[in-house]
Amino acid sequence: MGHEAFGLYAALYSLGLMLLSFSDLGLTQHITKSLAHDEHTVQAIFDQGFTLKAILTVLYPLLVVGIGVALGYGPDALGWLLLLTVAQGFIQLLNFLRAYLQARQQFNVDAVASIADRMALLVVVSGFLFVQAITLERFIYIRLVSAVLAFAVFFAIIGRMQGRAGARRLRFRWNTEAARTMLRHSLPFAIYTLLLTINTRTDQVMLERLAGDAQAGLYAGAFRWVDASMMFLWTVMPIFFAKYVYHRHEPDEQQHLFTAGHVIGALPMWFVFLFSLFHGELFFVLFDQSSAAEIDLMTSCLQVLLSTAMLQGVFANYSTLLAATGYERHVSWLFLVGVVINVVLNFLFIPRYGALAAAWASVVSLVAICLGYMWLVHRYLPQRPPYGVLGKLTLSGGVSYGVFWLTESLTAWPWFLTSTLAGVALLGSAWGLGLFRRLDTVVRSS
Repeated sequence: MGHEAFGLYAALYSLGLMLLSFSDLGLTQHITKSLAHDEHTVQAIFDQGFTLKAILTVLYPLLVVGIGVALGYGPDALGWLLLLTVAQGFIQLLNFLRAYLQARQQFNVDAVASIADRMALLVVVSGFLFVQAITLERFIYIRLVSAVLAFAVFFAIIGRMQGRAGARRLRFRWNTEAARTMLRHSLPFAIYTLLLTINTRTDQVMLERLAGDAQAGLYAGAFRWVDASMMFLWTVMPIFFAKYVYHRHEPDEQQHLFTAGHVIGALPMWFVFLFSLFHGELFFVLFDQSSAAEIDLMTSCLQVLLSTAMLQGVFANYSTLLAATGYERHVSWLFLVGVVINVVLNFLFIPRYGALAAAWASVVSLVAICLGYMWLVHRYLPQRPPYGVLGKLTLSGGVSYGVFWLTESLTAWPWFLTSTLAGVALLGSAWGLGLFRRLDTVVRSS
């Protein structure tokens, strides 16, 4: 699979993700809040929400393929787009089932559910490799099969959990008035998610349209590692969302969670970023068909993009708190500002600078959004950013960077040894500065 083919795949995949909000319309987050608020009507709320979700899952691929036609994609690309969006629809159904687990504070099971589709993908790909080579088209089919399999397994698990709790199993339920009420309350979350995904994924689509498949493929080669690192946050932050809702009448407890979220989110993401600064080329050791110039470009894009992951390690916690406490509309306005900045910078600089311009546009737009998060928290919430903790995290990151720099500059040690020492320095300095004491709230309530 060359960079051109992968670039087309990444653009189609990103187009589906940009419009993924239409497969959910904010129902998952709304259901999480509703179930945590009202313990007595869990079954009715969950049944009605699942029915709506199933309808949206059918309509979503049709919408995305229609937009693909408008963008000028050919028949083969549209076929792949249909398969990718159907797969995403099943993954979103799985995420909806996770709302039940999060609202019931079943975080251990939820953690497994959060990676179920990837585990299924790994199993199916591993088995397929023994039969024949994997082409791009076959991989898309495998992705669809994995998504359906993961959803089916957890659908059965949720049904079993409900049976043990004495509740009847999930079933389709329709009430027009209830559906209207649910959609009215979920719409702010839908706008929030739509703008977030557009801001995150617009670079890939614009690159493919403005600079061609090859530049999009090189960018995608870097971005998929950012995606992989961000899976940690997308696993952890839904847990914090559910906890913020659960403790909605306890601002002091929310403050403790907010502070702990800085430590939990930042340390892993900061280490990945620091590792990329010194050993970014190692992320592409399997790209043996790529030229040295292509590896250099992907490495540069990766380093720039992982700086956004580093920022998200801290500030994803802010958006989660704001959304859980009823300020998702305000966050949506921030995302809209980010989208405008991102799109304008892409239009101006992608034609000349290609993939690297798209990466820097993401950084600039995210910095603007993060500054807005801090302003919103100060303006509307009783919680306050823990500046002392932020300072200590920065110091720990600086210690780790120093160990990386010294060992790389003064020794000929292999990368895994220098990286291990830098990681130990990061965790050791964080422990010495008392940052791990901030985690007692999360551990106690898990």
